Amino acid sequence: MQIKLIPYILRFKYPFRIAHTNRESTDNCYLVLEKDGRKGVGEAVFPPYQKENFFSLSLFISKYSKEIQNLNENNFISFLDELFIQNPGQTYALAALDTALSDFFYPNQSLGDGDWNENLIKETSYTIGISSPKDFESKIIESENHIDYFKLKVDQSNYEWKIKVFKKLTNKSFGLDANQGFQSIEEAVKCAEMAQKNGAMYLEQVFKKDDLENHRKLSHMKILPILADESFQTVQDLDKVFSCFDGMNVKLMKCGGLNQAIKAFQRINSEGKLSVLGCMSDSAIGMVNARKIAHLATWLDLDGDKLNLNSPSADFLKFDNI
Repeated sequence: MQIKLIPYILRFKYPFRIAHTNRESTDNCYLVLEKDGRKGVGEAVFPPYQKENFFSLSLFISKYSKEIQNLNENNFISFLDELFIQNPGQTYALAALDTALSDFFYPNQSLGDGDWNENLIKETSYTIGISSPKDFESKIIESENHIDYFKLKVDQSNYEWKIKVFKKLTNKSFGLDANQGFQSIEEAVKCAEMAQKNGAMYLEQVFKKDDLENHRKLSHMKILPILADESFQTVQDLDKVFSCFDGMNVKLMKCGGLNQAIKAFQRINSEGKLSVLGCMSDSAIGMVNARKIAHLATWLDLDGDKLNLNSPSADFLKFDNI
């Protein structure tokens, strides 16, 4: 099996600002596997707030290149499970390899048993980052006609005017994502109450990732669903966060790929929790791969390719230019 790594820079349509970062692009790498005329394409995205990068991915793939070349459809999942245990903290590299192998052995195929949420929303949200009132309004107006529902990035200084402006402009559904942007439980309660009154579906990652106690308090008030993102990374975190949140945001990059995400969804669904299948700033490749397990999630937040200016298509990478 031939293995190729293709570094790439994904550039945002607008500067992407959340509570703790502001950036105009994201480093990215495609992993391409090829054998006997077949190809599989995976992706790793490297936002600046995490430690993995193209160099660490290259070392990871080089370390296991011989084993990768000998994999088949009967043993690649158990191999990935072993790598997950052996390589804590390298979930982005694992996600690239997992999605490439899954694409190689099971192209154009949904993965994971069951169809728990077939009647719930399957459209993807569209994220509006933290921005000025003028830019916020123009982004809503520009996208409203071709977006199914929105995710609004907020913090405790701007949630009030954002909800008010949003409701004046559209009747579309929405969720709120604070990205750890609240310090005050009192302010978080006000935000949750206002969001609930205006029809929000959920409020995501309100406080710092290690502040489980305030998340527990807010969740137990039952104002609206409180979801974990930064507080939940891999399936190994589920035990510590289940009592503090009503649901989890599962992302291929942070949990280690499709097969680890399936394990997380199986546990989340068995416990009756809500879920978002989310993304970083992945390109169309990541979105295609993630949608293979879309039926396992309550909501989808797979808008990475919509936020990027230069997202290559799966066909472009897979067939034409490699």
